[in-house]
Amino acid sequence: MNQLATIQTYKNQAPCHLIMAFREDYSFLSNHYECRITLEEEGRTWTYKSTENAYMAWKVVDSNLRAKLQTVSPRVAKDISKSDAFQNMHRADYTDVNRVIAMLKFNRQKYSATNPELRQKLFNTGHATLIEGTTWNDKFFGLCLKTGTGHNYLGRILMTIRDELRVEEGLSPLHGDLLTN
Repeated sequence: MNQLATIQTYKNQAPCHLIMAFREDYSFLSNHYECRITLEEEGRTWTYKSTENAYMAWKVVDSNLRAKLQTVSPRVAKDISKSDAFQNMHRADYTDVNRVIAMLKFNRQKYSATNPELRQKLFNTGHATLIEGTTWNDKFFGLCLKTGTGHNYLGRILMTIRDELRVEEGLSPLHGDLLTN
């Protein structure tokens, strides 16, 4: 699958670049891309190997499960999150708003000054619209490529962080508020 698409919707309009999936050249945009992420919970700092692991640990309050999520790959963390036992351990404040806030927090860490290469790669996506194109029916953080539906919150979070980086560089942001529906 080609992850970069260019479309021109009107005759005199500049082309619009879309990054449609966070794989191959754009795998660094994926929550599965490994980098150090911390979670501050219960008076303790938990360290994880990806935003995926940290997010799955944030979703629950069980310390043993959080510890296990420190040791597994992002793929395994995702698989663990699909279990019935995991689904019954969600934190009391597990709401859509808090899900977005947590994912924004973890991705701000990922693209912070402590990860200059990742920060630059995100900045270098330029004006491209970032779409977490999924084939696994994620309609919250992604856009399901099978149905063409979804909120694409991960793509919107990444474009928000890219705008924050633009402002730090003295440039104008490209978008307004992307996280409020």
